[in-house]
Amino acid sequence: MIRAGHPISPKGWQLTCFVCALCLSLLSIFLLLSFLKSKPYEEGVYRILASHARGTSLGTGFKISDPGYIVTNYHVIENSRALFVANKNDDTLNGSMARLIWYSADQDLAILKTETSLQGPSLTLADIGKSDLEKASEVIAVGFPGVVDRFANAISPKALDKLNRDNAFMDPTVTKGSIQRLLPSAKRLMIQHSANINSGNSGGPLFDQCGRVIGVNTITLTSSFTAKDLLRAGRNGGRVQVTSPGDIGFSVHIREVVSALRTHEIRYSATGGQCVSGLDQSEMIILGGAITLALASGFVALLLAFNPALFGAVPHPAQQGNGQAINPLDQLLGSGGDMTMDHYVSPAHHPNGTSLSNRMRFTDQASDMHYDLSAFLSGGPSSLSIGREDTQVDFAINDISISRRHARLDLTGNRVRLRDLSSTNGTLVNGQKVPAEQDTELRSGDIITFGSVALLFEFTRANLTNERTSDAPYSWLLSGFDHKGRLIQHHIPSHSTQQIQMDTDGFTALRYIGRDQENDIILDDDAISRSHAVIGTDQTGQLSIKDLGSSNGTYIDGCSVGPSACSLENINTISFGSIDLTLSKQI
Repeated sequence: MIRAGHPISPKGWQLTCFVCALCLSLLSIFLLLSFLKSKPYEEGVYRILASHARGTSLGTGFKISDPGYIVTNYHVIENSRALFVANKNDDTLNGSMARLIWYSADQDLAILKTETSLQGPSLTLADIGKSDLEKASEVIAVGFPGVVDRFANAISPKALDKLNRDNAFMDPTVTKGSIQRLLPSAKRLMIQHSANINSGNSGGPLFDQCGRVIGVNTITLTSSFTAKDLLRAGRNGGRVQVTSPGDIGFSVHIREVVSALRTHEIRYSATGGQCVSGLDQSEMIILGGAITLALASGFVALLLAFNPALFGAVPHPAQQGNGQAINPLDQLLGSGGDMTMDHYVSPAHHPNGTSLSNRMRFTDQASDMHYDLSAFLSGGPSSLSIGREDTQVDFAINDISISRRHARLDLTGNRVRLRDLSSTNGTLVNGQKVPAEQDTELRSGDIITFGSVALLFEFTRANLTNERTSDAPYSWLLSGFDHKGRLIQHHIPSHSTQQIQMDTDGFTALRYIGRDQENDIILDDDAISRSHAVIGTDQTGQLSIKDLGSSNGTYIDGCSVGPSACSLENINTISFGSIDLTLSKQI
């Protein structure tokens, strides 16, 4: 009994696991540094200029989507005649004109849309609920408080150039604080926080540590008094008493904004879950996955160091014992031969000099591993069973897509026939499914696919004559890979014993090629037409090809093929659209 597999040495397994652990560890470090890098809080924040009958009022807004959707407070733009938004990256202070597309006076929210695209990035929103915000969590407020403008104008010298004034006017103020509590009401949910905000901050974003917008700054509690209060106190000899609650600001919870965006089908970027130490939920999942895989790979490498037999990390059956190559089929059948399961052995000469004219073997197309079945030709059984259950078959393939008893090979004279034993996933010969419980004759060079395992079948025998095509001394193999990396291999006879179609010019079709399932050779790719080309023999018997009016054309060694037959006798490469296949003669 032969057991098909892909032998890997214990050291190979250890090295593979170690390399995986190292790479995943480096990836985890890179991801952690990337996630914790400083967040671009200011780039998507804009100054709002609202023109009224009595002048211009100022506020803050932030971009949530392209080309220019801006969120701000309703009281910033209430009763305005014209609206403009400007960012520090804009070329001029004029900014971009905007129009109001939605507002809610109860929630004190508004959404604007600019007439032109805005340069700044769209900010990421936090798609969160009440339970995702914890007291004392750090927050950052960004905006344009008006008191800062007045102070800057008061201290700036008259000689200060206009450019510096403009830059100062467009540079946002960043303050840091923490969440104090949530304040629900019948109209909206508010976030109470300690980040310092002032008149002019209205409509600006409140960020969490992950750089996500969690609220829209709306109002602050401050104490104030007028100059008249001071004069009155001076005349009366009294004093002005100020009681300030300290840094207390309020922001509209971001869920109110997300609800409006969903209702009006405005796209936006958002992530869910809590922010933990600067990492949001998606970042934590990615980082946790990389760390888990790194630990698992390191653990497997450690286990293999103490127990190499784990995970199949044992020497291949052909190399067990004292280092001599052993053929497991010889052990089962007692043939006593010196054939090996090692790599290629010439059909004409064995390494020890013994003549070996009879040969049968499988070659795994994925690993290029060879499995010698030559004992099947001399003194062995007349049939060879194939399947996954090694106690029930002669040739075991350890793959989940293989049935316990999948198929059988029968040898009669110089013929080898394949029979699928009603397997679950079927058997293919050169890409064509064979009927269950029916014999299909094989020839050397055929690609047999059991389930998802593709094996190259090779068969040579002394004085062998192929009864199917006894007058054909050679055949052709069309092989390569498609764009998805799938193997393409199709056998093409040098002539046909069963003529499929003969044209008036003497062209005999052998294999039709295309994307449609009715073709003999199916190339599942968008660059391939439903009926793309046909390979056959011309009136002189030479292998030729015709293009069937395909959209992307057929080429042989770079030359275009038309509707007339073109010889393939001295051709190496055939291109169907963008798929390149190699044509080789099989003797």
